[in-house]
Amino acid sequence: DRIALAAFVLGLATAASATMGLRSKFAEVHVEKLKIGKTYSLAELVNLPLRVTNTGNESLDLAIEVVAPRVAGEFREGYEPIPDTSWIRVERSSFTVPPGIEAATDVIISIPNDPALLGRRFVVYIWTHRENLSYTGIGLKGRLLLSISSLKPTDDELKAKSIRKRAGNLNFSLSPMEIGLAEVKVGERAEVKNKEGSA
Repeated sequence: DRIALAAFVLGLATAASATMGLRSKFAEVHVEKLKIGKTYSLAELVNLPLRVTNTGNESLDLAIEVVAPRVAGEFREGYEPIPDTSWIRVERSSFTVPPGIEAATDVIISIPNDPALLGRRFVVYIWTHRENLSYTGIGLKGRLLLSISSLKPTDDELKAKSIRKRAGNLNFSLSPMEIGLAEVKVGERAEVKNKEGSA
């Protein structure tokens, strides 16, 4: 009955004279008791939009993608790769973010009305990265863990298009409280640290 947060960070800056960095609290999010046939807004339901801060010294053009697990380290025991990334969408998928500024967008979860999904758990990633990946790999991957309720929704629940501002219907938590990638220069290895500075 909790939601954990974990971060997966890729990143190297492109210019030796510049530093680039991203920071986000949206590292790993576990949402439980999701009902089939329902749509959820994380910003409205639990006040948890995806927020990313540019901690570098130049503007970044960022893109946000929803991706299924692709390599061994991205899978999670007890969770299936999400069968369709269209279950998850972000309200805004690209930003130009000046230094020191935070970009934010809502994350919308839509669970198909399919009884075969009852009681199952899925993992998916939200990847925020610099748009032109041909010359930089800076980015953050947030892991989203979805647990589907084993109970079918009631008729009243299905009549409502979405569930909003009713956090009591779901369980969620975050850990660590903050992850980031900052002041990375060409040739350096990026280290992920939490807010207190421990790896």
